[in-house]
Amino acid sequence: MNGSEQIKGFEDPLFSRVRKSSGIEGEAKAESRATKNIVGLIVLVAALCALAYYVFEAQQRIDQLNVSLIASQSQLSSVTQDLGSSQEKIKTLETGLSGSQSKLRVQAGQLNHYKGLYTELKSEQTQQSHELESMSIEKANQSEVDALKEETAHLKVEATEVKQQVGQAHSEIGQVREMSTRNRSDIENNREGLTQVSEKASSTAGELSAFKKSLEREYYNFELQEKTGIMKVFGVYLRMKDIDFRRQRYELEIRVGRKRIKRKDQYLNEPIYFYVEGTQKPYEIVVTKLTKEFAVGYLSVPKS
Repeated sequence: MNGSEQIKGFEDPLFSRVRKSSGIEGEAKAESRATKNIVGLIVLVAALCALAYYVFEAQQRIDQLNVSLIASQSQLSSVTQDLGSSQEKIKTLETGLSGSQSKLRVQAGQLNHYKGLYTELKSEQTQQSHELESMSIEKANQSEVDALKEETAHLKVEATEVKQQVGQAHSEIGQVREMSTRNRSDIENNREGLTQVSEKASSTAGELSAFKKSLEREYYNFELQEKTGIMKVFGVYLRMKDIDFRRQRYELEIRVGRKRIKRKDQYLNEPIYFYVEGTQKPYEIVVTKLTKEFAVGYLSVPKS
């Protein structure tokens, strides 16, 4: 074996260890990259699940609000029908009351007529009695006295009939007055019921109006460039600090009043909710489009 073959067959132990170490480091880096990719994929899947759950919850909330709106509209329609029915009943009772009052006036006229007739008959009876006494004193013809007695008896019968008619008229007038009183009481009760129905209708209409108003929001579009300053959108200051176009994520800073909110690794189309002092409903920010240089989205605020 010559010298060149000996050199070829000779392997430096140090050089061999270096190559083995380099191979191990390469494998470790590959495994690290694979682990990072798996973690990123898990995070992405979790975020998508969270977004789907939020969309599902929002849809359920919208369905519940729609059901409540339909129920309120049905209740308002029922109250309106009850109001119309009560008004018709009041008109009927008022018509009956007018008829009763007219009948009462007629009965009162008849009573006055019977009273006058009774007074007249009583006066005639008194006059006939005086004549009878005078004729008796003067020893008048007995046949004339009998005739006067018969006429006096007839007048008494007529007076009795008139008294009965007057009593009957009083009874009818009492019945008419009692009916009129009942009608008045029914009208007052129905008026109270109508007032309650009207108040209920007004309350339901107010609740429905407030419910519709609570669903109304105003929208303001914006376009933010990366790292170019702060933009004011309806009293809210926005600053796009970083855009990751490849991963479709971004980092946003929000300033409102004395609050400062930072959102990192925010997904596209994922809403950001926050409250502003003096409001009971949250503001909402959604970024709907990302490019390498700017982001497009909108700010949603509750209508005042």
